[in-house]
Amino acid sequence: WDLYFSTQDAVTRGNIVLALGGMQDDPRMWELLLEALDEKAFYGGHDPEAEGDPLRVCDLAYNQITAHYEIKDVLRTIGNAYAVHVRDDHINHLKKLISD
Repeated sequence: WDLYFSTQDAVTRGNIVLALGGMQDDPRMWELLLEALDEKAFYGGHDPEAEGDPLRVCDLAYNQITAHYEIKDVLRTIGNAYAVHVRDDHINHLKKLISD
């Protein structure tokens, strides 16, 4: 999975992250989601109807982790209405909680 994941474009990596969220019983999926928290590539193009920057692969990973794993004291969903630096702050907070 790691090699496959790292060789794909951002849209494919994002789709993989979305699929991995539902496989929380497999510890390998957890590891891939954690790795994806460092993937800053934008998942999709800019939607002129959406406010803010598009979601990145790391934002999708954050959302999958917070939706499918019991992590306390985190924002439940990152959306494109949040500025990228705010999303990064939430991702870094999540990483800190996980590593403690």
